[in-house]
Amino acid sequence: MNSIASRLDQWLKDRGITSHQINKETGISKGNVSGWVNGKFEPSSKALLKLQDKYGLPINYIVSGDLSSLEESNLVNMYRELSENNKDIVSKFIRDLYEEQKKD
Repeated sequence: MNSIASRLDQWLKDRGITSHQINKETGISKGNVSGWVNGKFEPSSKALLKLQDKYGLPINYIVSGDLSSLEESNLVNMYRELSENNKDIVSKFIRDLYEEQKKD
């Protein structure tokens, strides 16, 4: 996949997000979504931000194709769904790991 259209289309399909759902939940028209995934035009930054806020869209990956940003985005989204207790555990683990790495 080498275009914004193909990455966005695949990302939406992988999550079962439809243009109808996007329209209903964000107010973005189905025609705009169709135009984006068909490569007729690119989404505005305002539209990308709406999709990021609602669905966790990894904007950097969609725009640049950078897979590392996709992995980071997936991890952040998983973290957000954790319980507060588990968030504390993960945060402590990362801080400890980071401090250990700084020693090396």
